[in-house]
Amino acid sequence: MTELEKLKNIVKDLRGKDGCPWDKEQTFISLKPHVIEEAYELVDALDKQDFCLLREELGDVLLHVVMISEMASEIGEFSLSDVAAHVSEKMIRRHPHVFGDIKVDSVDDVWKNWDMIKSTEKDEGVLESIPNQLPALKRAEKLQKKAAKSGFDWKSIQGPLEKLKEEISEFSDAVSKGEIDEKQIDEFGDVLFSIVNVGRYLKIDCEAALQFSNDKFKSRFNMMESLAKKDDVSLKSLTLVNWDRYWNDAKAVGKVFDTRSAGGVVINRRLGKVAMVSQNGNSWSLPKGHLESNESDMDAALREIQEETGLKNISFIENLGEYTRYKIGKDGRDDKSERKTLVFFLFETTEDTLCPEDEKNPVASWIDPRDVSKKLTHPSDSIFFANNLDKIQNSLAQ
Repeated sequence: MTELEKLKNIVKDLRGKDGCPWDKEQTFISLKPHVIEEAYELVDALDKQDFCLLREELGDVLLHVVMISEMASEIGEFSLSDVAAHVSEKMIRRHPHVFGDIKVDSVDDVWKNWDMIKSTEKDEGVLESIPNQLPALKRAEKLQKKAAKSGFDWKSIQGPLEKLKEEISEFSDAVSKGEIDEKQIDEFGDVLFSIVNVGRYLKIDCEAALQFSNDKFKSRFNMMESLAKKDDVSLKSLTLVNWDRYWNDAKAVGKVFDTRSAGGVVINRRLGKVAMVSQNGNSWSLPKGHLESNESDMDAALREIQEETGLKNISFIENLGEYTRYKIGKDGRDDKSERKTLVFFLFETTEDTLCPEDEKNPVASWIDPRDVSKKLTHPSDSIFFANNLDKIQNSLAQ
């Protein structure tokens, strides 16, 4: 018996005649808040990159999938096997570039194929597939992205920026005129929607950006409390001037130094491997480093690759994307004082020889891409590489 079959039988017993009173009384509607809560807890585990916690939260989500499937099976609708079969068939159908003879050259091509295939499966409006129950920021972003794919979009960032100014002016006018609450809510919603549109156009994840600001505010407020406590001062007794002083002091204490690094994944199609660097056989990383003055991301990536690997003949393939993480402290944990944004490009080379190890330079090695994630020192780097593994392997296979 597989572990999944074991879990399925456990859920069946919980729902059975002699099962758990709570599990037996659950319905499709009653489980809604629990499914949402578990999804958020899973996302939190992904953010923390705590793999023990991640395993636990994935289990909780899986439990709900099995539970809901069992409930559907009880009324003769579908089983857990039907769910697995349906999603397997859908993945094969929507990935003809993997399971068929369709050729793609980029991620954009993949999305175009996906949308085209999806449109033939369901006869519905462009925006109808977006769930109404999504968080408002994410729903606004998805609505705008879908509309943009149909051609309903601005030609430059100036359009969304001007629209944002217009909506702020209309909201300010409604407030100054003492308009009824419904009018203020309407105009305020338009402001939020316009902000999301600006973020979408700039490829900013609005949900992540707001969460980042939430965390920053919480950290600074906590620091204010600590500073006031040291002065034996109650926050409730502070004047506006003193609030401002403590806030500025908290900002100074908790200031995060932002840095930007650029690097690359360099593939060698003949070897079927990628270039990695390490220091004394540990601290494995992709070749990368901080930008120097007036240097572009691409310039920095090429310079760092050449310095750390010794490769000279490098050709650009595509941009892999960027992500943000904290640097690693001496204790091996995240150092919250420095936040790093890393941007990576995909390159190829026909050179086989990498720079040898010496007292100053790290050793560079050719490594099978399937083994890279396990060697990377920082979990964020591992996740980023794993998310791009299919793209990298597809480029190696060309």
